[in-house]
Amino acid sequence: MAKMTNSITDNAANLAVKATIRNQSPIIIAVSTNDGLGLSGQNIMSLMNLKNVYFVPFGQDDYKTKPNSLVAHFDMVIPTIEKALEGKQIQPVLKEYEKK
Repeated sequence: MAKMTNSITDNAANLAVKATIRNQSPIIIAVSTNDGLGLSGQNIMSLMNLKNVYFVPFGQDDYKTKPNSLVAHFDMVIPTIEKALEGKQIQPVLKEYEKK
């Protein structure tokens, strides 16, 4: 996410993301990181402000032992894609995460 936020294109994946955004097509991001509410939070919020960038809803997976950790609700990938194709961010983006 930091590379995407700062337009660093040193690999094929980041080049593909940059080209997709340039062509005004949707990008879907499913966040899973131990630092989502730490330093990586700035990158997440910067990407949320970009046009055609959509996030799979996410939440804290273990706030007691990993207070900065975020995990995407992977069961929401398809609904997120469907909304993104309509040009809309699925809501709510921040959801309670329940371990199964």
